[in-house]
Amino acid sequence: MKSKRIPTPRLAKFFGMSDKFWINLQNDLEIRKQKEKLKEKLQSIQPLQQTG
Repeated sequence: MKSKRIPTPRLAKFFGMSDKFWINLQNDLEIRKQKEKLKEKLQSIQPLQQTG
């Protein structure tokens, strides 16, 4: 696994935005990539049925 440098503090400072904004943006991108990569496998997963 490659280590990635996330320039969150620098971007936040430059654009005058919060660190959390950039972290959330990066997390969203990573989740989208993983969902696309695992698309077929995810379709075959059945959600857990909870009984009440």
